[in-house]
Amino acid sequence: MHRILLAVLAVCCCLIPMQGKAEEVYVEDFDGLFFRGYDDDGYFVRVPAGLGDGIGLVVGAVPAALTAGAFHLFYAPEYQVRQAGGTAMRCFTYPCGFLVGLPFKVLKVVFWDAPASIFGSTEPDSPATPPSQVTDPENPDK
Repeated sequence: MHRILLAVLAVCCCLIPMQGKAEEVYVEDFDGLFFRGYDDDGYFVRVPAGLGDGIGLVVGAVPAALTAGAFHLFYAPEYQVRQAGGTAMRCFTYPCGFLVGLPFKVLKVVFWDAPASIFGSTEPDSPATPPSQVTDPENPDK
């Protein structure tokens, strides 16, 4: 009998926070959660770093929820609860995004950026016209 009472009490305690209005979630709320250090390196590095962000998101979900729940339990304002949960989540997404993207960044630097800087640009240079040969299309005598 006491198990049923404890289960009912637990369900009621879980439903109490749901009495308030539901808040809309905006994309801007999630902008700072992910590692953006490899954004200038192209898809070869950004996609694995994004995969690492996803791994960090999954792994860090429980610790972030526990952190935010602890702040909520002690009646912290909502912005502090979101900040605490976001900070706990960044402790997982930033390192995972960095570490998963790092081998691809090293490969890109060694096999793409270094040869391009040593051997020059791969784009053909356009021949420059000397100033003495420039002609004016309106005046053919020049």
